[in-house]
Amino acid sequence: MRKRDERPALRAGIAWAEHAGTTPLAAALEDSEWLARLGGNLPPNPAVQLQQAVRLSPSAYRESTREVVENLRAGRVVILDLATSEHETAARLIDFCSAFTLATRGLMQQLTSTVLVLTPPSSSAS
Repeated sequence: MRKRDERPALRAGIAWAEHAGTTPLAAALEDSEWLARLGGNLPPNPAVQLQQAVRLSPSAYRESTREVVENLRAGRVVILDLATSEHETAARLIDFCSAFTLATRGLMQQLTSTVLVLTPPSSSAS
């Protein structure tokens, strides 16, 4: 287990993950957890309005990133179901979503091995 401020080893993508005996999806999730620990001193508000949640089952990377960004900017919670996505696409989406939520002070949490919940920074319970 890495320390909070310890940077992960540089990886050469999918070939690295297969050589290391892990999947690209597992490597991307590990990296996203490390990025989440680097967040600022003020944690985002994890309270959400469930009526504003949007469920996405991505198949194409480019279209999915656009949908994630549009929904998070509109203040909606995004439930990202990666069960039907290819492993490489899922790994890229996890990398993108972890970086986007970090940059916008949102929150990304893993519910199951294939389902992630992304919340915008301004989410609040009503």
